[in-house]
Amino acid sequence: MSTGACQATLIPQALPIFRRFISGVGAEPGEDTKKQIRSTLSRFLMILKNAQKREFEASLPCEKNTILAGTMLITSANAAFEANDPALLRFVSELTECLDNPMTTKMAAGCVRTLLVVPIRGAAHPAILSHLLPRLVTFLTVPSDLEGIDQSRTIIAQSLTTAISTFPTDRKLAGFALLIPTLLARAEKETSPVVQKETAARLLELASNDASAFRGVVLRLSAEQKSLMEKIIKGSQGPKQEVREEVEEKEPTIALKMNF
Repeated sequence: MSTGACQATLIPQALPIFRRFISGVGAEPGEDTKKQIRSTLSRFLMILKNAQKREFEASLPCEKNTILAGTMLITSANAAFEANDPALLRFVSELTECLDNPMTTKMAAGCVRTLLVVPIRGAAHPAILSHLLPRLVTFLTVPSDLEGIDQSRTIIAQSLTTAISTFPTDRKLAGFALLIPTLLARAEKETSPVVQKETAARLLELASNDASAFRGVVLRLSAEQKSLMEKIIKGSQGPKQEVREEVEEKEPTIALKMNF
């Protein structure tokens, strides 16, 4: 993994084989296998830090290949990791830092999407989410002029919407309460038509996924946030949409009507 000459061709060819192998041995790993898997992730972290020094020609491909391999390892052998595993938490932190680098942001966004969307069971899943979500909220809401970052924001916003939409019912309201204000904050700062349209699509996706949870969050939004949401959805192109405030049982709600 750390050999520069292997980065362009050999490593990309070997990674699918690596994933299949890890999926096999990591399904129900014994204690020795768990130790080997955790040691592998620790080794990947060492390779990653060395590649980030940019001391050899293939350091950038090495960094990209390493975060991809680490993501494969975590998703394919998640049963090997405990919630407080330091290597696991460090890898997630390193991965989110790669989002801010124009050279690695696209690969990092794809890896984050995998961690969010691919089902991960066991103790590792809540630990990964607890480390990812605050960092991703910051990533979406703090503008950057660096090239390529905007595309990664689109990927992250879509991935968060998909992931939170699959939360169990008892956790979905909390997930919506985190994501909806985040989407609105991004749209308030990034006023391009593309971002406004994307935000409208994400909001409507959440509303169609669980109208009750969506309504519950909207009830708690400030007047400014509700006004911004209405403006975003009304201004989006595509299917004709109406957003109106209604009084239902003496409490304000936002009703979404979509005429296809």
